[in-house]
Amino acid sequence: MIYTASISGLTSESGSIDRVSYLGGLIFTLKQRRDMRSSLGLLINIDPFLKTPVIPVYTYWRKYKNGTELNVNLPQQIMLRKPFSSKLYGTLGSSLAGTMAFANYDQSFLPDKVGYNTLDIKTGPGLEYRIAKKFMIGVNAGVLSPIQSRGFDINKDASEYFLKNDRSSSFYFNFTLSLLPIF
Repeated sequence: MIYTASISGLTSESGSIDRVSYLGGLIFTLKQRRDMRSSLGLLINIDPFLKTPVIPVYTYWRKYKNGTELNVNLPQQIMLRKPFSSKLYGTLGSSLAGTMAFANYDQSFLPDKVGYNTLDIKTGPGLEYRIAKKFMIGVNAGVLSPIQSRGFDINKDASEYFLKNDRSSSFYFNFTLSLLPIF
């Protein structure tokens, strides 16, 4: 069994917190072997901006004889990972990505405090390279497909948005630096 719990806060100005959310989850292993693992669980997210506080999760990992790994972490990610050497890995897959931003306005036609969030699917290839025992760098690129993009008054329910931005798919490029676990 895997369990998780966290409290997070987002702020638009120092000294105050505009958004607090609580996350908890339980994931139970259904089946496990040396080369395969599957799990099922629930995440509970108590957040005033979310309409769905309970999210089912399913994970599946499989390592094939050629070293390629399949990672399915629904609803967040589906990814293939292939080692090219002991330090270089290639990836191909799709994952959910999102952003949250705050702004303060002094305009009569806009709320004073505005939240803006996006939810996108990123699909494409990537490379990861281990530069030290506990550090990796990576690059990935591909197509970013928008699902949702909205502006809302942070003092009201997020479903009462005043701005909906219809964006089209576009190219994305990410550079990452990762600290690996100590174990």
